[in-house]
Amino acid sequence: MIGHGVTARIQDVAAQAGVSTATVSRVLSGVDNVSEALTERVWKAVTDLDYRPNRVARRLRRPGREMWALIVPDVENRFFTSVARGVEEVANEYDITVFIGNTDYDPDRLKRYLSTALAEQVAGIILAPSSPTDDVSDVLASQIPIVTVDQTLTSRSLTTVMTDHYEGGRMAGQHLRDRGYERIGVIAGPQHSPEWNTRLEGLQSSISPESIVATERGDNRVGGGGTAMGRLLDTHPDLEAVFVTNNLMTIGALREIDLRALRVPEDVYVVGYDLNSQEWTRAVPVSTVNQDPRRIGEVAARTLIDSGGLPQERHTILLEPHLEESIAL
Repeated sequence: MIGHGVTARIQDVAAQAGVSTATVSRVLSGVDNVSEALTERVWKAVTDLDYRPNRVARRLRRPGREMWALIVPDVENRFFTSVARGVEEVANEYDITVFIGNTDYDPDRLKRYLSTALAEQVAGIILAPSSPTDDVSDVLASQIPIVTVDQTLTSRSLTTVMTDHYEGGRMAGQHLRDRGYERIGVIAGPQHSPEWNTRLEGLQSSISPESIVATERGDNRVGGGGTAMGRLLDTHPDLEAVFVTNNLMTIGALREIDLRALRVPEDVYVVGYDLNSQEWTRAVPVSTVNQDPRRIGEVAARTLIDSGGLPQERHTILLEPHLEESIAL
């Protein structure tokens, strides 16, 4: 029962109707098919509670007149290009326009893009965070729906669509263990970003601690991967294999190996990440843990649609990675 003078929320409607908030959103939007019985229950609860959807909710479903903001940290990374393709495919179904902002891992640029999105009164935001501490407080205050992809924000409980990175790291470790490698180096992303640590933890769960001879941190760029690979080879010339936790750093590591006239996989066996999102100019056989960034974009966009323009129930949607052996880049 909602007290006198208290504004009903979508959660109250869902509870009274005995359905999920996503079902309430679908009924109110009138787009997705919902059974007649459920529809009647939802509308009865709406009437009984005098529920009034907010302005953002009404905007989201007006065909041809809406806009989303997709904000990514590195538009040159083909992983995020593929995420964008997935988002745009779903948005196109609903005549929603998507504008893309590239933060280049700069918090000031992120702030400007978010301010622009708020000023344009976008119907929703899909954010690939630059760091787990990105500030989205203004977005939350505006009640514009937001979904994050690729990593979570530690300071906020938001709906996130991402790959199961622990499983990805575990698969890489098992692959290296099964091939008998005992001197393994790791090139991981920044220490403060949870997903890189999660991939490392997954690796550690499937091989003995003694097998990892060193872990170098990089900046998720090609240059950072090359520099980290150089440090590994300088300090551990007997290195047998390396696991690299992102695609661009894998490319950098391969370039450094090539510069030193070493062979892959004969001299150094390489397991990368997301190499389905990259191109290599020479036929180098490497293994890779792959995500499906296009699918991540699609799921994030449909999650935004299912919100009906209303604040989402907070949860994380984990998608399964897969390992490909000895692909030729």
